Amino acid sequence: MFQRGEGSTRLASSPQAIDAPGGFLFQWWFIFWGIFITRTNEKHSEAAAS
Repeated sequence: MFQRGEGSTRLASSPQAIDAPGGFLFQWWFIFWGIFITRTNEKHSEAAAS
């Protein structure tokens, strides 16, 4: 998505679309919620928190 050239960062000429089945926001929320719950819930396993 990004290309480096001559010390600066610029967008690629053909950006890639985000193709998530439930939509980008749904996928973001799903990942965020899983991480948030494992880090804040005291009843989680150590493997889930890592």
